[in-house]
Amino acid sequence: MARWDRKTGPGGGLMTLVKDNIPFKIVDDFTPGKNEIGIISVKEDGTDNWISVINYYNRTATDFDFKQFKDAFQKCKERKIIAGDFNLHNPMWDSTSSPNNNSNLLADFITDPQNMVCLITPIDLGTRLNPLNGKTSTIDLTIASLDLSVDFEVIIPSPFDSDHFPVMSVLNFSAYRLQLMKSVSWKFRKESWPEWQREVDSDLTDVELPTSVEELNEKLTQVMVNASERVFGYVKLKRKSRNSTPGWNAACQKAYKERNTARNKFRRNPTVTNKIEMNAKQAIFRKIVPQEIKNGWKTLIETKFTKTTSIKELWRSWKVYTGQRSSPISGIMIHNGTTAATTPEKIKLLKEYLIANIPPQLSTQNRPTMQPTQVFPKNDIELVEQDIDTIIKKLKPGAMGPDRIHNEMLSNMSPLLKASVLTLFNRSIKEGYVPSLWKKAAIIPILKPQKDPTSPKSYRPIALTSCLCKLMERLIKKKVLPEIEKVVQPEQLGFLPQRSTIDCLVRLENQIKQGFRLGKETLAVFLDMTSAFDRVNIPTLMAKLKKLNISPQIVEWIGNFLTERKIEITLENHSSGFFSAPNNVGLPQGGVLSPLLFLVYCHDINLDTILGCKLYLYADDIAVAASSRDRGCLKASVQKALYYLENWTMENYMSFSTEKSVSVLFSRKNRTNAQPPIVSLAGVDIQHAEKFCYLGVLLDSKLLWTNHIDYLVGNLRSRANFVNAICLSKRGAPYSCVSKLIGATITSKLDYGSMFYREATKHNLQKLDSAFNQVLRRALGCLKTTPTPALYCELGVTSLQRRRNNLQARYFLKKMGSTNHIVYKECIATWNQDLQFRPRFSPTVYKYSCLMSNAGLPGLVPTPNIDDLSSRFNGIVMTYDKIKTVVLAAENKHTQVHWSPLPKTLSFLPKELIRARRKKKRVWPKYVKCRCDNHYDIFKKCRNRLRNLTQKIVENHEEAIAADAKQNLKDFWHHISAADPFRHGI
Repeated sequence: MARWDRKTGPGGGLMTLVKDNIPFKIVDDFTPGKNEIGIISVKEDGTDNWISVINYYNRTATDFDFKQFKDAFQKCKERKIIAGDFNLHNPMWDSTSSPNNNSNLLADFITDPQNMVCLITPIDLGTRLNPLNGKTSTIDLTIASLDLSVDFEVIIPSPFDSDHFPVMSVLNFSAYRLQLMKSVSWKFRKESWPEWQREVDSDLTDVELPTSVEELNEKLTQVMVNASERVFGYVKLKRKSRNSTPGWNAACQKAYKERNTARNKFRRNPTVTNKIEMNAKQAIFRKIVPQEIKNGWKTLIETKFTKTTSIKELWRSWKVYTGQRSSPISGIMIHNGTTAATTPEKIKLLKEYLIANIPPQLSTQNRPTMQPTQVFPKNDIELVEQDIDTIIKKLKPGAMGPDRIHNEMLSNMSPLLKASVLTLFNRSIKEGYVPSLWKKAAIIPILKPQKDPTSPKSYRPIALTSCLCKLMERLIKKKVLPEIEKVVQPEQLGFLPQRSTIDCLVRLENQIKQGFRLGKETLAVFLDMTSAFDRVNIPTLMAKLKKLNISPQIVEWIGNFLTERKIEITLENHSSGFFSAPNNVGLPQGGVLSPLLFLVYCHDINLDTILGCKLYLYADDIAVAASSRDRGCLKASVQKALYYLENWTMENYMSFSTEKSVSVLFSRKNRTNAQPPIVSLAGVDIQHAEKFCYLGVLLDSKLLWTNHIDYLVGNLRSRANFVNAICLSKRGAPYSCVSKLIGATITSKLDYGSMFYREATKHNLQKLDSAFNQVLRRALGCLKTTPTPALYCELGVTSLQRRRNNLQARYFLKKMGSTNHIVYKECIATWNQDLQFRPRFSPTVYKYSCLMSNAGLPGLVPTPNIDDLSSRFNGIVMTYDKIKTVVLAAENKHTQVHWSPLPKTLSFLPKELIRARRKKKRVWPKYVKCRCDNHYDIFKKCRNRLRNLTQKIVENHEEAIAADAKQNLKDFWHHISAADPFRHGI
């Protein structure tokens, strides 16, 4: 689809639909004007000739811009087809019309021999019907080059619901078409797995297994594939066809045909009787179709979104309805002046681009070789069957690699096959050799969302590797993960258990707001590492691995795994063939071990020697921040850290992108005339910005969170359209499904980073609450006057304020039990309840420091390890869950939440509330039916009574929770003090 939206005025535009297997390119270098023009070029099959298709629209006869039309015509050097609504009358194409100056210009242009064009539209074709008098006129024209005009045929098929008739111009032209690949997969059947296991065991017992790793892997692969071909066979995955409109049935088709018949009859014989008949059929059509479509949509919702619908299915439907599908490569691809239209040409262009962007093999001859500081003994690593069983239980169905082995096969291995695979793995580790088939990857380019399809850089290369190799990688990862966790710096919060992006943001927010409290400014530089995984130098990585306490056998296996790799690019039904990738550079894309190996490669980044500067790492996202009252000291500290990082990148063959790196000065001082500190990287000044999106959270220079909340509100409204579409029908989807849908699409987006903007202004938070409540009202079909607590009660959700507080409390309790975590050491263990913060200046963890103090706990330093409570205190069993329950309950009282959600099930509600709800439901239909004042007064009384009962129950519910939590928390502290008096000072 090629689309050109109207740039002047609201709405409107042009659209040219092209079959998805015909490549085309868009021409947009002509002079703009009053009219709307869209041009595409299509390649002729078997030749290098192109044909330009010009889509044209002229609003009125007086708006015809002949200069713009002629310029667009001359920009197209190929043969041309011009079609569109010209809105011009001339005897050349409509004998009953009167010409004007603009129509004469177009007629002279067509008859000019220099232009070599011909009018294809027959005279008096009648492309528009005047509904007032029944007369037709010809204003939709088709113009083509002379050599194309002989192969043209113009017809008018059955009219649509418009005053313009569809004009079909048929050209005897063969365009180049892509042969779209039909994906092939195994046709697995659950009842056939025992037969498959018997076939595999039979093949394994008939032959003697080879001794070499390469031959053994080929034999096992062949056995599994052959058995699958005999038992399951292949199935061609057809491309999913577009779903028809829900509810379009035989009644709609019948009304559609009767409407068209009456319209054609009136067109041939425009009498009063025929016009009345046409209007009657048109009215029937407009009545039946919306009603049937509404009923069809209702049936679709009730069958597709039920109580048992999973979150995965909801997200899949979400992507389908919002158009988030992976688009095939069906257009033209252009790179460095080279245009590729055919599939082999595109593969060649993608291959050249991929190779050009892979860093060259970096020589290490002029650099000192990194030697391990100590040599570890060569201990034998022996994998057992239990290791494989643990990994197999977590396997998910996925795409198979070049060896055609699927995860379903690995999950259903027989004991004999499992023992053979275990033998293969142990031999591979012992010999330090990886089979060549495991080093091959099939690259499938997938278009990134909202990117230019003509550029190779707009495609994300997805690598499909051997599932058997991935199983081996997971076993290796399990062995090396404990040692890697020991050496990775605590600032690195990516790709490891119990570390997340929230931890990185908590540290940064803590430093910034501590600076606000002390009157300091914080300068943060966010760096972008260029092609981080693709630039990893393998010899340097191996030298760093040898310094760790990892078995030399595993290190040797990893070294063999990273070298002599081959890749191929697969597109439609063509392939580039396997070609070698550079040996000394890059980690495998999509590899299980690649993230851990990258952490090892970057584990020696350390800023401890730079005073006042902190390092923030999440994989390849690097940030440096320093706080000071003096901007000169601030700039010096950050610049020194950047010099260190620049030297590290030079020693490790990495680089930073100065164009994408940004610096932000966090300050709440009013210095309008002062210039922010400018730092440089590699001799280039880093651009300064007032806001930056770091790890999915939009940080502004004053941490007021206005920009981030505005972004969330806009994103929330766009996501709410899907929820509204689901609930458009009269009955809509079940409440449980709607609640799950809102949780998957709405609250999941709002929850991330919510504990940071909790101290935003009341006005900003109210914008989020209003947008969220509006989504709930539309989902339930409630009036604007419906109380917000009733919405929460019906859907079983909580307010955004309570969600923010609960998420923050859970995070705080989780870090309280991890005393070795950097967030605990920097942000929790160093807090003192005597610290005072101004409003909206307190960090995330400060609130819960005050909470623990107000609840009866005298402080947080040092906090006893929660995991050791049951064994440390005699006769007292205080588990983590109990502490969590007590603190969360106290937190609800501390934050003074005005409403607490009630259980949704009616059996848990008081009898008075049940009777009030039932009476309200009985009264409302009576009022809707008669609309009298008496029924409305009764309904109003029922509604007010229901509100009062709800509020009363809520208040009692909160008071009981708060009192019980306060008492439990005090009892808990007294037990701890009595059991260990030396801990009384925490």
